[in-house]
Amino acid sequence: MHRGENATATDKATPQPQPPPAPPPPDDEFKMTEMVTMTVEVLESETIYRTALASNIRAFHQAVRSERTLARIEERMTLLEQRMKDLEQENQELKQHKSEQLSQSKAVGA
Repeated sequence: MHRGENATATDKATPQPQPPPAPPPPDDEFKMTEMVTMTVEVLESETIYRTALASNIRAFHQAVRSERTLARIEERMTLLEQRMKDLEQENQELKQHKSEQLSQSKAVGA
C-alpha cells in the first residue's frame, strides 16, 4: 500500500488483471466441434448477435451453394465445348465425304 491510500473493501475485491487472451488461430485452422459449439451458444443467446449470426450463416450457405453450382456449370460447359468441337469436326468430315462422293458420281456419269 502506498502512503496516503486507504485500504477499502472494494480494493481487496478488485480482480487482478488477467493476461490477454491467446490470439485466435489462423482462419483455416479450427476444430469443427468447437466452432459448432460456439455457433450453437450464440444462436441460443437472446442477443443481437443471434440474429446477425443467423443472417451470416444464411448468406454464407447461399454463397457456398452458388459456388458449387458454378463449378458444376463450368465443368459441364467444358464438356459441352469439347463435344461441340468433336461434332464440328465430324460434320466437316461428313461434308468432305459427301463432296467426294458427288465428285466421283459426276466423274462416273461423264
